[in-house]
Parts: sequence; C-alpha cells; structure tokens
Amino acid sequence: MAKKTISTLAAALFAVTIGGAQACSASHAQLRPADIGAVTQSESDIRQALEDITQSVHCVRTRTEYQRDSAEPDSPTRVRTGHGTAFAYMQRDGYTYLVTNEHVVTDPKTITVAEIVPSDGSNSIQRAQYNRLGNSSSILVDNGADDNSSDDIDVEVVATDTDLDIAIIRTRTNLHVSTSYHRDNSFRAEMGDEVFITGYPQGWELAATRGVVSNPSHESDDGEQLQLLDVTGTFGNSGSPYFVRRGSELYWAGTMGKGRMYRQSRVTMFILGTPISEFNSMLDGGATAHRAARRSIGSMRDALERSYHDVGY
Repeated sequence: MAKKTISTLAAALFAVTIGGAQACSASHAQLRPADIGAVTQSESDIRQALEDITQSVHCVRTRTEYQRDSAEPDSPTRVRTGHGTAFAYMQRDGYTYLVTNEHVVTDPKTITVAEIVPSDGSNSIQRAQYNRLGNSSSILVDNGADDNSSDDIDVEVVATDTDLDIAIIRTRTNLHVSTSYHRDNSFRAEMGDEVFITGYPQGWELAATRGVVSNPSHESDDGEQLQLLDVTGTFGNSGSPYFVRRGSELYWAGTMGKGRMYRQSRVTMFILGTPISEFNSMLDGGATAHRAARRSIGSMRDALERSYHDVGY
C-alpha cells in the first residue's frame, strides 16, 4: 500500500512537473513586455546603486619610515608605502568617517628586509631588521599611481580593533556618503547570496566585482567569525566594503580583509570578510573602541610581511 501510494504521488508529481514545464514554456512565449521591464528595472536599480556607492569608496595610501636596527645614529632608513581601500559611511560634526582595515593604516613596528651585500667580488643576501620611526601616515589618493599631491586628502585614525582588523578614520573634507544601500544591524548573509565588492585591487583602479557568499558562518583557525566569499579580490582590496543583493536592494554586509591563499587551500583565492555585525558598534561609537590583542592570522598584512623584501608593497 505504501509503495502504491508513493508510486501514485510520484506519477502525480511527474505529471505536475511536465505540466508546469509546458505551461512555463507557453507563458514564456507570451511573456509580457511589462514582465521583461520589471527584470530590466531591477538590474538597472542595482547598477545605479553600485555607481553611487563607488563614489564613497576611496584609495588609501599609507607611508611609514623605518630605520635599521643599529646603534649608529646615521643607520640607513627605508620608506614603506602601501595602498588599500576605505569606505565613507557617515558625516558627523564636520567630519566624514570611513571604515577600512587596521592593517591598511597601521604598519608593523618592525620589518625584516632582505638586502644584497657585496662580499669578495660576489653578492650575498643578508636579512636586516628595521624599526618604525613614529606612526604611519595615511592620505586618500586617486589611485596607487597618483603622483599629484594637490588633491590628496589627509585622514586621521580615530579607532582601531586589531583583533577584528578594523579601523575607523576620518577627514575634515566633505566626502560623498552613499544612501543607495541598507545598513541593517540584524541583516545576515545566506549561502548563495549574490555579493559585490568595491575597491582598489592592487591600488590600480576603482573596480566592482561580483560573486557569491560561499559560507556565511566561516570560523577561522583562531575562532574568528568570518564570511567566505567566492569573489575576485586581491591586495589593495583590503578594507573594501561588500554588499549582498536581495531583489533590487543592496545590503552592506561587511568589510573585506583577508584572503585564503592558493598555497593554503589549493583552490582559487577566496575572500574572507568580516561581517558588519562584528564591528557595528565601532561605526557609531568609534573613538573608544580600541583593542590591542591580535589573534587573527592569515591577514593581508601578515602575508605581505612574509613576502616583503626591499620593494615595499
């Protein structure tokens, strides 16, 4: 009896499926222009939202001076310059506030540099430690190749969380703050969601890339709550905001900061994003949100420090 019932249900479902497919085929042939217009309008809304959002996305250049660890007062110095992305999200009390990664605006206190040293007619490579002189300084530039300082914008760091690798910076310059997305503290990305990243890959040029949320609840080896994104990104995208699409609306879902390198995963590099729920309290409260503990591993800065020689990053 059970088998007969199942067979009957299967036959009914098959009939419904075939009938549905035929009906769908017929209706597709008679698809109304209004239906096509609705789909086209949805895509147009997303494009317009992204165009407005990108006006709030900026290239950050950070400069840090280092001196070789030596007792000699005239020991050699090096300047390290890097680029990342920042997103302007709020204006308050005459300031525009932006969010980025902590490692974008704060270089490490020490770096190890591989230097070529002439020796007995040949060259040898020796590693030297350099110590940071003062704090890093950051500005907003057009892109990584920008050498016109007349329109550079000074920014200051007002809050950092090295545990989350998030920093809040601000400027007195009035920057565009997009309103073409939703910021919902209760929003949660789901597996398979369409996702967009906007930023400056390699500091080269402003770009938006599209992919999917592969795992909205990824836990790193050190217990950090992240989101795994199958979307194109690279160095320079650190600090890029990412947005999840729901219908014709975009939701600010988090900030990109880490990459799962091919040498670690043996697959094309995935982007690891920090959900906005993790740093939401910093966005409005800001200046008092400081944490010194660093437990995250595999960040873009960590990867850069491992590969850094005498060419900067």
